[in-house]
Amino acid sequence: MRWVEPNWIKVREYGKGKLKIAVLSDIHLGAYKGTAFLENVVAMVNEMEPDVVFLPGDFVYMARDLGALLAPLKNIGAKMYGVLGNHDIKPTGEFTRKTMYR
Repeated sequence: MRWVEPNWIKVREYGKGKLKIAVLSDIHLGAYKGTAFLENVVAMVNEMEPDVVFLPGDFVYMARDLGALLAPLKNIGAKMYGVLGNHDIKPTGEFTRKTMYR
């Protein structure tokens, strides 16, 4: 699970409604995935042209340079809303929160 699942990107479509929502969950950048992975995910999201993107946490895992790691999120072409997950709170909590707001 450590090597396959972290690099597994699932895309699912439900219905044909008017509102397109993308959810990016458990990205876990840091120890095993870096900026290139997130750039790929952002490109996939932008290709789908969502109206809104939800980020339900766990952005990092044992990460240090959060600004650089999370920079590709700035390229998402939709409104984003997110919350911190348990991996974001410990050990980098406040720093992760401030970096995400930037």
